[in-house]
Amino acid sequence: MAKQKEPKPCKVCQTLFVGHGNRRYCRDECYRQGQIMAVMQTYYAAKEKRPHFKEDVCTYCNETIVVPSNKPGPSVHPECKLLRRKDTNRRRNNARRKFTYNQRQNHFGQIAERDDWTCWICKIRIDPDVPSTNRMGATIDHVIPISKGGTNDHENLKLAHWICNVKRGNDYA
Repeated sequence: MAKQKEPKPCKVCQTLFVGHGNRRYCRDECYRQGQIMAVMQTYYAAKEKRPHFKEDVCTYCNETIVVPSNKPGPSVHPECKLLRRKDTNRRRNNARRKFTYNQRQNHFGQIAERDDWTCWICKIRIDPDVPSTNRMGATIDHVIPISKGGTNDHENLKLAHWICNVKRGNDYA
């Protein structure tokens, strides 16, 4: 004789139902609601465990700063953030000012002849008659970018297509 199944309450709506021994919900809607409730319970349990604020060290001035515990990235005072941005811009602009346009024009012919009018990135020959504003025109590229500590020495300058230079950006080769 088969064993009679006893009605049991649904975990969501508490309605009595008869079903498979492992079922906990009376309908599909209750099942979905139960899944949502389970996720929310784990979320709120984890949220209760973590602190709301944490102490961290400012990456600019190395002083202690209190930040929200869920803040991603480096911790910086608002004043230090502005100072750091100004310092970065000052460094970049000073590096750009060292290499003036006149110096660039004087070195361009020497670098082009040294590199035999060949792009050092893609190894394709550069047409000297194409203007430098064209995507296949000749430009001078820094092997180690100025923003990464490179210099304007002849060893650090090479000839490249304009488009190759732009795609490479300030990445190392």
